[in-house]
Amino acid sequence: MNTTNPSLLPTRIEIVDREEKYIKLRLFDDPHTMLNPLNEIIAKRDDVELVGYTREKTFEDVVIFQLRMKENATTDPLTVIRESLDILKTQIETFKEAFQNRNS
Repeated sequence: MNTTNPSLLPTRIEIVDREEKYIKLRLFDDPHTMLNPLNEIIAKRDDVELVGYTREKTFEDVVIFQLRMKENATTDPLTVIRESLDILKTQIETFKEAFQNRNS
């Protein structure tokens, strides 16, 4: 993790490629910690053909995230990412509440 950005969030996101059923993003400052659970949530969808991320270069804090929807999908990739982020946010809030209730 980049010590100048202790947040779990990327400092910058670029859309590298965007089509009707495909999106490719470049995320700066190694947001791997958040991409792993996001990737898992998206991968469970029936309308997703491919989802994944990889480090752009071995020693850089830049990650490439790709999402391709199936041909018959009615939801665009950006909407899927937004919906999945909402699910992730709910999961984190639920975990936080359970943790606080257990340890108060």
